[in-house]
Amino acid sequence: MILTRGLLEKASSGSQVDVTLLYPRTPPGTYWGFEEALGFVGKKAALPPLGLITIAGLLPDNYRPTLVDTNIEPLSDERIGNSDLFLLSGMTVQFKSMRELIKRISEEGKTILFGGPTATKYFEVSQGILDDMKDRVVWVLNEGENTLPLVMNDLAQGSLKPLYARPPTRESLERIVSRSGFSDVDAQVQDFSRRINPPSARFDLVNMDAYDSMIVQFSRGCPGGCEFCDVSTLFGGRTRFREPEDVVAELQALYDLGWHGGLFIADDNTIGNRRLAEKVLDAVGDFQERHGNPFNLNTEMDISIANNPELLEKYVRAGGKTAFFGIETPNPASLEETGKIFNLSKEVDPEKKIAELVQRIRTIQQHIEVTGGFIIGFDSDDERVFGWQEQLIKEAGIPVAMVGLLSAVPGTPLYERLESEGRLISDFDGNNTHADRTNFVTTMDADVLAREYTGLLRRLYGKNLKSYYERALTMFENQKGRPAESIRGVTANELKAGVRAIKLLFKPSGLNLLNFYARTIMHYPDRFPDAVRLAIFGNHFAEITNTSYCRHDLAEHVREQYHKLKENIGRRLPSFDSSIGHIEFSLDDMKAALVERMHAYVNKKPRDYKRRVQEYLQDLSSKIEEMKGLPKKMPI
Repeated sequence: MILTRGLLEKASSGSQVDVTLLYPRTPPGTYWGFEEALGFVGKKAALPPLGLITIAGLLPDNYRPTLVDTNIEPLSDERIGNSDLFLLSGMTVQFKSMRELIKRISEEGKTILFGGPTATKYFEVSQGILDDMKDRVVWVLNEGENTLPLVMNDLAQGSLKPLYARPPTRESLERIVSRSGFSDVDAQVQDFSRRINPPSARFDLVNMDAYDSMIVQFSRGCPGGCEFCDVSTLFGGRTRFREPEDVVAELQALYDLGWHGGLFIADDNTIGNRRLAEKVLDAVGDFQERHGNPFNLNTEMDISIANNPELLEKYVRAGGKTAFFGIETPNPASLEETGKIFNLSKEVDPEKKIAELVQRIRTIQQHIEVTGGFIIGFDSDDERVFGWQEQLIKEAGIPVAMVGLLSAVPGTPLYERLESEGRLISDFDGNNTHADRTNFVTTMDADVLAREYTGLLRRLYGKNLKSYYERALTMFENQKGRPAESIRGVTANELKAGVRAIKLLFKPSGLNLLNFYARTIMHYPDRFPDAVRLAIFGNHFAEITNTSYCRHDLAEHVREQYHKLKENIGRRLPSFDSSIGHIEFSLDDMKAALVERMHAYVNKKPRDYKRRVQEYLQDLSSKIEEMKGLPKKMPI
């Protein structure tokens, strides 16, 4: 680990310690980033980093924290120079940015505390991914309220260890300790059976004007135990809630700072413990009524709430307007395979399963808006699954449908199974939507999976967005007669966004958008603000999908040309696969030809195509130049 000069002396003497809470950049070009939508509402990012501003509440009084979210502003050299300590955390999709920040800051001789879910799961299970970072940071693993106080205590005593961990199981502890190779660590098993008790988030550190929504947490964990999910391994196989009065105190702090509008509940499954969920929702509902309902809630929960109308009503009373549901798939065999207990039933026929899921979704839509996550690529999937997924999404009326390929995430039972079966290809990069390749060998042919998946996304979010607007109208129809309190109010920012959204009428989807607006005004006039909001979201999904399609097209062309060139070299040097060292001249020729053909292909395409693939073109060129041998597959 690297120690900032004078850090131990300042910390142990009670002198001021300047701390930077550092949040990495989310890469552009993903459904989850919403960068194509944020400009319409005049915001720079969707959400502030809750983890960092929460652990800021654990810092001693002599520590002065400053938040730097690199999605809002760059990290300046001046900030690095003035900081004694950096606290870094983020999501898997931000891993590249994390590495760059760690390299830059450590080379300036500054101490970095690296923690959070991504640091925890990669440290425990990765195979060399973090080796170049291992000695550059202090590892603060597992839940911050359990580990950061240990760090602060050591610093107050004038010392610091390279690793602090409080995992939920003995097995996890053993993996962490053996993986570390450090001789001096503070690691032991933590009891994850009690309520969570994080400090109140430091929203006073946040530039609220830069974000579309604020964020709080009611609970952690989920009892589901799906094979592809890392929540159970990170937080234990149960849902642990905060005390209702602590949640309300945090809402009061937000309200006092002047925030009104969107509020995302960063739970893994808000209804994972029904009894405790009801208590928190009742308390939040009381708060909302006392303060004139200032917040519009969005969260994540499981589809079993369709069977609990009373709980749905409590969520609506608490300000619930939207929720994300892991619907995953209408293929019963795949649900069984992955252990998605909330979605399972006795129904084994996919067509009948679609009807069953549609009915449950419509029940929920009578109270709130449903957004959904869908996964393709289970071992039990075949080519029919693409049609099943499209049918389910259309019939249920889910405009915002996050359809992704199954990925093996480190720290999940799926990752362990595929590793034992020798099927892992690469590590997960955090992008499970619109990437046309997954990180393991699938039972479905990889080229078929990529082609059909890309086709499905284009049908859902293609240039003209016809299917998207039809799904939105189906949702409006399903929501007829829902409670008035579940209808979102219109904020000033949304009114401005409506004006900016006029330019969407001049896009290729403009005629379909005009038709969507007209039908909304005619049949669902109270939903017109939602129609504008969904139009902005639709533009985002269309932009990302069309860019992804162009990149997929380019990648397929490069693969095709690669195999042609490889065959040509193979005819000249039949034994090249077993004698790589003798064909370096051929490899150089091949790389140059591949780059030349790739650029020639792009130059023949329309301007819009060139714009969408420009950054990807440079990335592919770099990958080709870095090729050291002749792999069996083109590494794209």
